[in-house]
Amino acid sequence: MNSLVHTLLYSILLFLPLAALLMARISLSSVWEPIPPSDAAETLYKLTRRDHVIVLFMYMMSGAWIVRTYFSYLQGETYLDNFFIYPHGQRFGTRQMNQDNLFITVYGLALGVYALISIWHDTWKLQMLGVQQPKAMALKLSLATVVHDGGKFAFHVFCGTYVVFMFFNGTIYRLAAYILSVGLNMLDTPVVGFSWLDLYLFFRMLLAGTLASSCFQAVDRVFNVFFSAVEPISAPYANAHACLLSGLREREHRTAQSLAYAELAQIANKDPERRVAIFQDITKEQDGTAYERLSKECIHILSMLRADIEKEYTGAAPKVAPKPATPLATTTSPNRIQVLDQDVLAAPKTNHVVLDDRTGSLFTYASTLAEPHLTQPHPPVPKQRVFKILQWLEARVQRWGWYQRWLAVTAVRKTRSLFSHYPVLMWATQALGNLTAASYKEDPYGLVQRDISNVLDELLATLIAIEKFLRTPPAAVTKLASTGSGKVMLYEPEVVLLALRDSIYNITTTFRDYMDQFPVRSEHAAKLNEFLQFTKE
Repeated sequence: MNSLVHTLLYSILLFLPLAALLMARISLSSVWEPIPPSDAAETLYKLTRRDHVIVLFMYMMSGAWIVRTYFSYLQGETYLDNFFIYPHGQRFGTRQMNQDNLFITVYGLALGVYALISIWHDTWKLQMLGVQQPKAMALKLSLATVVHDGGKFAFHVFCGTYVVFMFFNGTIYRLAAYILSVGLNMLDTPVVGFSWLDLYLFFRMLLAGTLASSCFQAVDRVFNVFFSAVEPISAPYANAHACLLSGLREREHRTAQSLAYAELAQIANKDPERRVAIFQDITKEQDGTAYERLSKECIHILSMLRADIEKEYTGAAPKVAPKPATPLATTTSPNRIQVLDQDVLAAPKTNHVVLDDRTGSLFTYASTLAEPHLTQPHPPVPKQRVFKILQWLEARVQRWGWYQRWLAVTAVRKTRSLFSHYPVLMWATQALGNLTAASYKEDPYGLVQRDISNVLDELLATLIAIEKFLRTPPAAVTKLASTGSGKVMLYEPEVVLLALRDSIYNITTTFRDYMDQFPVRSEHAAKLNEFLQFTKE
């Protein structure tokens, strides 16, 4: 009974930091982020954000908390009983910090590197495809992977901490002593050293680290299973279509707009009841029916992408200086008589000008007069030796190839930054294709069929623009530095291309017998024929 209560209490102690990490993960998650133009910009962006620093601190404190409670509370080890020890074994003299205790604490803090790895690999972004399995089964089947990855990460962090502690043991001790020396008396240098070959301690630390890192992995897995799914946010409202449309038009909050497009794509693909409701909502608003308004927003996203691609070829339009607004001159006729509502003969003149009296300053002594201040140029500040050394180091570092590549704006990053919002592009394309294809059987009024030519033109125009950009990039992209030899297949534009081809195939195969009724522009006819002949991969 005591062991059961002991385990339950430790579970509560373990739950507290994990709940805080899960809340931080929920609040800081996003669908997509802008891609910086260089590696240096991305590094500075990810390391200097305030929320990233807070998350790193939370993971470090959580790692130290889990490791220390594992030793002291769950296992009852004596390594953490005393943070200070007396070198002579007697309770006299100046104390020193327990090296074993310090090493365990440093290892727990080092486990917070998990946050840096997660931030660097963008694991905080919502997954585009939600978990398809039942939630309980998805968690159960991933336990082995969580423990394996957690143990592997804990072993790597332990090896790194051991090596760092071996070479910088004195520095770490002095830093900790400086932090804890406020009001405490302790030795600046340890007398009793660290047990470098204590295999029992190392095994316990690996178990504690595996527990902590597995908990970090479990938090990510719970978030991906329960909180990354696209929820039908607009479904409970009476004006669901207007609510969904307001989310699509949200320009300031990227996450809200992205989730609205994800919900629309999910409706178009997996919710026939709401699809039929969209087709049947023919109440004429100021800007069209429900389908017309929703499809117009999807087309707007694709047209903005084409405009950005075209801007790379033609360049940004030069900014014209605004002309100052000239006030309109009021002309009055010189022969016009104006009536004054006053007695011009009896009213006194009010605009008197009072001049100051300076007669007292005429009779002054010459000694009291202020002498003119002569300014002399400041002597040049001599350059200090440290400043010269820093200038020399800066000049040397700038010659290094890796440093230049780190600062360079590459063609790959330029292309990726252009398609950084690829989830929104993919969901908008899927929504257009699936809604158009589903209207073949679900649109009772045939309103969607009148817009198929426009939808095909928009999809084909976007497909042609992306393929042209990837095959023959503009001069503004080709002149940038390349990351390697040969062609590189980029993830972001390929995802958009795959969604475009899938949507076009979905429409052409559904309306294959009626494609002659939906003409497209002449510049898109050849590309459409490739889909009709099934020659487009």
